[in-house]
Order: sequence, then structure tokens, then C-alpha cells
Amino acid sequence: MLRLRGHNLLCLQDFQGEGYDEIFVANMGRIHEILFTDPDSLVTVVTEPDDICRVCPHLGHEGCAIGGSGSEEQIRKKDLRTLQILGLSPGSVYKWEYIMERIKKTITNALIEDLCKDCMWLFRGFCKIFDHMEM
Repeated sequence: MLRLRGHNLLCLQDFQGEGYDEIFVANMGRIHEILFTDPDSLVTVVTEPDDICRVCPHLGHEGCAIGGSGSEEQIRKKDLRTLQILGLSPGSVYKWEYIMERIKKTITNALIEDLCKDCMWLFRGFCKIFDHMEM
């Protein structure tokens, strides 16, 4: 069973084989393949470092340090808000297929731009997969 942060549920949607380093990319690619090959995969949703973060070069002893001190707190807020929008509860287990249904029903480009406004991947154009989801 995989453990995934709220915001990483969204990051996985348009993973394109790029990341912070080769180890991170390989790990995220493996997780992406598991989930998109088997939609019955079980995922525990969390608001703390997860199976993607475990090999991230920005993971420090206090959690995410990508933006320096206080980064983990900001990321946790993003995780919680993402889970609230999706109607998912931290610590709960869901099938990946159900998570995907929730994403397709609730996530719009406007939400992505708001939730991810500080993320470098948004500005690189990696999150445009959500175009087809807007009504």
C-alpha cells in the first residue's frame, strides 16, 4: 500500500519523467506506473512526507525543506486543503481509481493555479492535463 501526500495526488496526474534528481524521478516513475497500471491499488492519503518524498533531496529531518524554514508547514497546509477539496480524509485508505474520480470531478485549472501558485512545476507548464477537466 502506498502513502501519498494530498498535493502529490495532483502531481502524479501529469508526471513527465522529470524531477529533482535521478533517484527522485525513478521513484516517482515507479509509483506512477503502479497506480496507473492498477487502479485498484490502495493509497493511504497523508499530510506528511510520503513514499514520493522519501527520496527527495529536499527532505530534511523536519520534513520538506524545499523553500527553507517553514516549508513543511506550508506543504502540510496545501496537502490538507487538497484533501478537503477532494473530500478525502487524512489517514484514510482509498483505491486509486476512487481518488482519480474525485480529482476528475473537482479539480479545475483555477484550483490548480490557486493550490500550486508557489510550485515551480506549475510555471514550467507541467499541470495542463487539467484542461480537459474544466466544464
